[in-house]
Amino acid sequence: MSRWIFLLILALTFVAGPSSADEAADLEQVVTSGSAKEQYTLGVRYIRGKGVDKDLAIAEKLLRVAAGQDHTLAMTNLGNVIQHRTTARKEFVEATKWFRATAEKGMAEGQYHLGQSYQHGKGAPHNYASAAEWYGKAAAQELPKAINALALLYRNGLGVEMDFAKAQELYRQAAKKGYSKAQYNLAIMTLKTAVTQSEYLTAAKLPQAAAARNHRAAQYQLAKMYEQGEGVPWDHSRAWMWMKISADNGFKRAKAGLPVLVDKMGRTN
Repeated sequence: MSRWIFLLILALTFVAGPSSADEAADLEQVVTSGSAKEQYTLGVRYIRGKGVDKDLAIAEKLLRVAAGQDHTLAMTNLGNVIQHRTTARKEFVEATKWFRATAEKGMAEGQYHLGQSYQHGKGAPHNYASAAEWYGKAAAQELPKAINALALLYRNGLGVEMDFAKAQELYRQAAKKGYSKAQYNLAIMTLKTAVTQSEYLTAAKLPQAAAARNHRAAQYQLAKMYEQGEGVPWDHSRAWMWMKISADNGFKRAKAGLPVLVDKMGRTN
């Protein structure tokens, strides 16, 4: 089939989506004759449900074809799809195989996910030192989630010598890049050591940024800060607002804390 016909079918599918499983299968057959980039692009669309009905099974097939042609982004995404659809050890081993393939090619995403495999012992031997090594490679490429993961290891002395200052600096690097988990983690570390009002004010900016990015734990932490007047003005209304948002986002501590805060507000009014 000529390339222009392929592109026409692809465009129509992105607009309307496949109307049946047969059409999706037909489209898959067409795409497997295309380039690895086209296979990867459509595979990702099936993962996200963008322009087509979300279908991880079709996505996986497309990504496998692209990965077989040495498409590094397809390899990483294939590993993620496999990892998130199973709890079987052999499946984790396969996912890690794809992560390793891209990690060894210097891809930061692959290096990060390989570090995760070592840290959690899924698809690779449980080894914090190896996790730190691969996180370090990805962090050197300024991948925020890898920087954050490496900071956690330094904070807890896992696979590396415990170093709070190093952990805090790494959290700060990732936080500056807008990574909400790092903003939250840095806030927690800073709040634990804060003594002066100035230090509390500095720490307070971090959970606010993370909360605005819908980080549930940061929303809860910000609620507690408003409740107690730590680094922010004492404000039960704002405390309730952030506690409610966190609870609605499914954070268990916020769900438990919301009625306690409401009762406290009732007694202070």
